[in-house]
Amino acid sequence: MRGGVRVRAKRGFSLIELIGVLAIMGILASMTVPPILRQIRQAQSGNEEANLNEVARAIVEGIKATGTIPNPNTNALFSGGWASNSLPYTALGTNQLLYVSDANTNTQRRMYLSGGLAGYCTVNGYSASASGWPTNSFPSDLQIVLVSSSREDLLLSCSTTTNLASADVVWLKNWVKQATNGIYFATNTLIVGDIANSTGKWTNKGEFLHVKTVDLRPLFCRVELIDTAAPVVVDMATNGSGYSNVPSPININGTTISYQTNATGSVSILNFFPAQRQSGLTNRGTNTSLLTNRVLDPGGGPLLYATNRITTPGAPQFEINSLGATTIPNQQTNFYVIQGTTLRLISPPNTNTNSSTIQKDCQFEYYGGNWRQLY
Repeated sequence: MRGGVRVRAKRGFSLIELIGVLAIMGILASMTVPPILRQIRQAQSGNEEANLNEVARAIVEGIKATGTIPNPNTNALFSGGWASNSLPYTALGTNQLLYVSDANTNTQRRMYLSGGLAGYCTVNGYSASASGWPTNSFPSDLQIVLVSSSREDLLLSCSTTTNLASADVVWLKNWVKQATNGIYFATNTLIVGDIANSTGKWTNKGEFLHVKTVDLRPLFCRVELIDTAAPVVVDMATNGSGYSNVPSPININGTTISYQTNATGSVSILNFFPAQRQSGLTNRGTNTSLLTNRVLDPGGGPLLYATNRITTPGAPQFEINSLGATTIPNQQTNFYVIQGTTLRLISPPNTNTNSSTIQKDCQFEYYGGNWRQLY
């Protein structure tokens, strides 16, 4: 009692009360923490999807700028590697480009080539030669496959510098993220290689395995160069004499020239070669042909055979980027280049040039000493 007033003594919580509070907090935590963690992981997954799209875009821009397919057998940061080629074409830093998590180098993203493209590049190189990529054995599958994991406890165990087995690449190319009642599944958990590390690793966790397939076919442009070897110039090296009227014209390389005997008995040209495309010329420059099977003049005068001279234009050349000029080997030459490649077409005597930036399939024709684009 203090001044006639009863004062209750202060006391703390009892043990039973504390246990009750902790139990309630535990129940609340069990109800709220998993959804929060799930939302965090879903946000991480969505962020990686966006980042992987940006990585794919940067790789494509790097291919267009350098004319080089990234070599999966090269360290990603070395010259020719996918990160080295694409780094100048993205706002992502080196670690952001290469790793899912900057702080964990084990989260490095992977890049692979489809089987056909990998085999084609192994034989023909990862960038075009001076004569372009050959059209023979050109693969139908021209994809790169990007793979990553947005969970650090589900790391990829596949190699960073070598191709996967072809069966693995096919599996990855065909993998589609699917969800049942909000739970994501990896549709195929039995993989030939070691992507899964163990059977069933990605079951019910497929939202954290990210696969991005990029089709490179639109980047490959087919170029056709047609050398018409025309128009040719024809004149007479020797007129000849002692001939009677020629009964029929003579045909050379698909073009008709007619001859007749003039008043002095010499042979002259009535029709020169018209300006038409040639299909049978195998030699360039100047050639001479002997006209035979002519009938002697009834007067018995001396016979001098006539010789005509055919002059064809010199062979044109082409140059891909700055790899050096190449003489067109055939009348029609076909090859592939990467979209954005600079093609320089050179007319003899190698002084007149025509430069084009290749953006799609195209065809050029050399005729009359000049190049023109047909489509």
